[in-house]
Amino acid sequence: MTGNRLSANTFRFNLLIIYNLFYNLRLNLLIMPQKKCVLICDDDTGILEACKMILSEDYRVETAEKCLNIIEEVEKVQPDIILMDIRIPGGGERAVNLIHESEEFSNIPVIVFSALSDIREISERVNATAVIEKPFGINTLLETIQENIL
Repeated sequence: MTGNRLSANTFRFNLLIIYNLFYNLRLNLLIMPQKKCVLICDDDTGILEACKMILSEDYRVETAEKCLNIIEEVEKVQPDIILMDIRIPGGGERAVNLIHESEEFSNIPVIVFSALSDIREISERVNATAVIEKPFGINTLLETIQENIL
């Protein structure tokens, strides 16, 4: 009988420890802030990989090599900021305009980036939040995102 009582007490004690572990884990998940999301749209996989490597420590990074269905992509990803290559298949200018025309997503900052010599004019034409000229440095990328993210 003592053996049963000991194993029942041990079981209760272990159950209490497990409950406390799960409770603390749940509490930590509620308190821990979620990373903000950056959606990068560029057909150059090298740029996508480099940006993802640079940004992934501080942000959740999603990528797209095309922007034919940009609204569906934005709806799926729910980004806090978008980096859009103007020369991406599907048309970067078109994609930025569609985002701005969307009631649901028009508040998301869109940074355009390109090596085109007239990227600043294009940026103004599509009412982009900011512009990054390619090639760009790590600090330029990080600072531009940090200054403009929701």
